Amino acid sequence: MKKILFSFLLLCWFVSTGQNFPTNPDPAKCYIKVTSQDLYEYKNVEIVKKPEHKVLSVVPAQYETITKRVLVKPAYTKYVIVPEVWGKESFSFSDRDPASVIEVKPAIFETKTDTIETSPSFSRWEVGGRKPNCFEPDPDACKFWKYKVYPAKYEEYETTYVVQQASFNTMVGNRSNSTYERSVLLQPARVEEVTVPAEYEDVKKKILISDSYVTEEVVPAKTELITKKVLVKKGGEVSWKGVECSLLDYQPLPITWDVNSTVLTDIAKSTIDATLMPVLIYNPGIRLEIASHTDSRGNNSTNKQLSKKRAKAVADYLISKGIQENLLVPIGYGETRLKNDCTDDINCPESKHEENRRTEFRLLE
Repeated sequence: MKKILFSFLLLCWFVSTGQNFPTNPDPAKCYIKVTSQDLYEYKNVEIVKKPEHKVLSVVPAQYETITKRVLVKPAYTKYVIVPEVWGKESFSFSDRDPASVIEVKPAIFETKTDTIETSPSFSRWEVGGRKPNCFEPDPDACKFWKYKVYPAKYEEYETTYVVQQASFNTMVGNRSNSTYERSVLLQPARVEEVTVPAEYEDVKKKILISDSYVTEEVVPAKTELITKKVLVKKGGEVSWKGVECSLLDYQPLPITWDVNSTVLTDIAKSTIDATLMPVLIYNPGIRLEIASHTDSRGNNSTNKQLSKKRAKAVADYLISKGIQENLLVPIGYGETRLKNDCTDDINCPESKHEENRRTEFRLLE
């Protein structure tokens, strides 16, 4: 009877305020506004960290040393009475062929910083609080809405670009020359003729087998995969959702917290799966308050932080199961909402303290 009366009063408020309330409402249910959420998906994007480039190397020239027999004094005729007169003459020869001289200039790189959008901007309607000077008995009648815009998120990364490719210059090397001397007959003997044999000498020469040249190696580009958040469907559509009226009041989440612990046990996770997950699955887009409490033992500040961590532990577990983070409102009340009279100055059994060490939930508009 209480639910039917509440639904009737809620329907009268819809008519009086000119709301676009749902047609054919169920008198046994309570109706709240639900805003559809933005739908995202994550895509892998490949970026080039270092581009493909060339590496040049010089292979030096190859030589072979040979020995050559050269005439240093020819045969001559000598007279015994009048000796001959000799002179000297120099001859030049190339003892080393020239080779190309190659100078390599390596590739020049430049590092730049690029910016990529990792999360786009989005906006939504949110409850702004209570209207001033509003004395309606129904708290939902005094709510007002405001439109809030959340900016996009960006991330910077460094990439390397080729400013100038590797190159080389080729120059002609210097030729190496050497000289040798030989005797020349200036005046032969005039009386007795004597034949003197020619004289020879071995000289060494380096001949070019293969000239120097440049080898080229292509170094492949280096890439990296980054994850980008992409908006698939824009949310923000407002609709009415009929829910059980009891879900608008705090409902117990039957999990047990160990003293001073914020860790969810496997039994607690199974309880959340069986109790809380169906509520969120059957009411998509509705925000959920997770309220956590402590007993009175310990100081107020420590209990406040402890209850916040417990509420956040439940929210983090729901997020890991696929629930959107912006639909969850974890709040820690510490020891401010005790269910019994077990305050600091009263000696209570552990079972009474355990009643206060609890977690509750309710649906929010």
